[in-house]
Amino acid sequence: MKNAVFVIYILLVANYASGGGVLPPSPQATTSAVTSTPTPTPSASSTPTPTASSTPTPTSSFSPTPASPGVASRSVTSSTHSTTASK
Repeated sequence: MKNAVFVIYILLVANYASGGGVLPPSPQATTSAVTSTPTPTPSASSTPTPTASSTPTPTSSFSPTPASPGVASRSVTSSTHSTTASK
């Protein structure tokens, strides 16, 4: 009887030393876990819509200035440039 217990003890120690452990491995440990890759959800990236920038239209004004007798002169004023011509 002592020999049977000793043999079982030796077998358990040998099983544990080989990596088997005392208890038989559970079926949960031997099955490979199924990994599911999550599907990325597309995030709505908001692209800025271009806004129409209003460029100022050049306004030009023509105002004849009173000239001294015998001299013709005119003045043209614009928002982009101004020109004064004398004759």
